[in-house]
Amino acid sequence: MRSLKQAKDAYEKKADGYINIKVMWQFIGTKRIIYQVCGDIVRRK
Repeated sequence: MRSLKQAKDAYEKKADGYINIKVMWQFIGTKRIIYQVCGDIVRRK
């Protein structure tokens, strides 16, 4: 989950907010886990 925080911090610097974070998990066998972080970037003017 550390990379989720890094992604959130990176986008907060570019925009005013980073909302609607979704994490999609995919298990392959017993040793591999793939997860994808999706979200919407919101900018205010």
